[in-house]
Amino acid sequence: MSYSYRYNQMVEIYEKKEGPYYRAKIIGCGQAKYLVRYETVYVFVKKGERKLKTAAVDAAEIRPDPPRNNIKNFNAGDRVDVSIYEEEDSWWVGFVLKRCHNGYIVKLESNGNEVHCETFRIRRHFDFDNGQWISNSHRPAARDDRSHGTQDDDHQSAAS
Repeated sequence: MSYSYRYNQMVEIYEKKEGPYYRAKIIGCGQAKYLVRYETVYVFVKKGERKLKTAAVDAAEIRPDPPRNNIKNFNAGDRVDVSIYEEEDSWWVGFVLKRCHNGYIVKLESNGNEVHCETFRIRRHFDFDNGQWISNSHRPAARDDRSHGTQDDDHQSAAS
């Protein structure tokens, strides 16, 4: 089942070569690709001048905005998204290693780096699979997949 996005819909883009999810808006619709304008990713057009990045993106790299939740209490092993750069609204997938006095130490899936993340820069990770949001709150035994288009038996419904 494929999911259709609409003009002006807010989405997240997952560029496999980059690693994080970036927030963007659909500004054009095609059959297998969508034209998006990133919300916080810029390109330089000439010296000292920049504009928001616009790109044609494969449908497989797009997902709707994930569900918002107020969960701020995570345990070691929980799969989360972390925002590690103030100037860039990007979300990196990782696993909580431990809790600190003002946040968490998280190991990023993309590069294995360990980062300190304040509580307001962490959210529960959701995958988008066949039009449904699913949560895998704990690290799978052996999974090298950060994508949002695969199904894992350990996933639980986001509604639960």
